[in-house]
Amino acid sequence: MKKKKFSVNAGAVETGLHCVMLFFQGWELNAFHEGTEEKHYDDDKWYNPRNVYFDEHSEALIYYAETPCPASQLVSGETKAELEKKIKEMQQNFQNKEWLDKNLYPYL
Repeated sequence: MKKKKFSVNAGAVETGLHCVMLFFQGWELNAFHEGTEEKHYDDDKWYNPRNVYFDEHSEALIYYAETPCPASQLVSGETKAELEKKIKEMQQNFQNKEWLDKNLYPYL
């Protein structure tokens, strides 16, 4: 019987698909548009402009650990449909003030 590998990321799926979701507040994204008159994003709202996908858990975990984006999140799923569902759930979490107060802001 094959032993399951130990995962540093508790609850992570070691097989399947993995996504590192990069989240930024609007003021961070607006900095890319300095010198223009208009703001492209609401300053205090969270945005998910980029996701990076992996099929190897260890590669995803290394990327997640080394990203300079402190609000980034790592989600995993056994199937593409499951991963897409978790991505949507995480995007919704970032629009929920209670979730942010409990799960993000204490760590930034």
